[in-house]
Amino acid sequence: KHKPQFTMPPPSPSTTRGRRPRQLNPAFASAHGLAQRRQQSSNSSSSIVAAATGPARGGNAGGNRNRVDAAIRSARSTGRLNLSSCSLAALPDAIFDLRSGVEIDLSMDSSSNPGSWQSRGEDEVAVLDASDNPLSGGGRSLDDRLAKFVALKTLRARRSGIIEMPWRSAILNFDHLLTLDVGGNDLTEAMLECLPMTVREVDLSNNKLSRLVEGTAAPSGSSNV
Repeated sequence: KHKPQFTMPPPSPSTTRGRRPRQLNPAFASAHGLAQRRQQSSNSSSSIVAAATGPARGGNAGGNRNRVDAAIRSARSTGRLNLSSCSLAALPDAIFDLRSGVEIDLSMDSSSNPGSWQSRGEDEVAVLDASDNPLSGGGRSLDDRLAKFVALKTLRARRSGIIEMPWRSAILNFDHLLTLDVGGNDLTEAMLECLPMTVREVDLSNNKLSRLVEGTAAPSGSSNV
């Protein structure tokens, strides 16, 4: 079995190219939570960004709203969600329902805007980076709703001021997790027993750890911490 490595602190819009867009069946749209894109005009436009992004719980991203919107759109196609350095006070509600509000272009050429059946949801995101954000909302704890990211392989939340991790409500259920990087925070407890057996690297450096909880659920090698 692979022996995980631990880093611990010292003891201290698209075009149709002339083709007429096909109409989306209303029943299909309703069942899948989709909205068909309308033709843009000089007076109105349809925006994927506006439809997909909600306010951050406990705060907002301020001038970094566009970066958050872009990160969400990218996650739908790449499965990588990079929210680092976005001045977030809390993780945005929109990331916990990535398919919500997705608009599709049913023209013959929609290569620049994949349909929702090609868009990844939060359950298909493999990498989530929320580092370097002042996550003061939600009691300075990572959101329990992270449990929705069941395919997560890498979770980073460095230097985000968090004092608590959702060890049992989320981390314990990440069956594919390889890397957990939460260095540079204010954590006082690390429940290593909640780490899945797949974990290879854990970085808890530069925290305020006073208690490590180990158990049978921890990956082999964790006792070397």
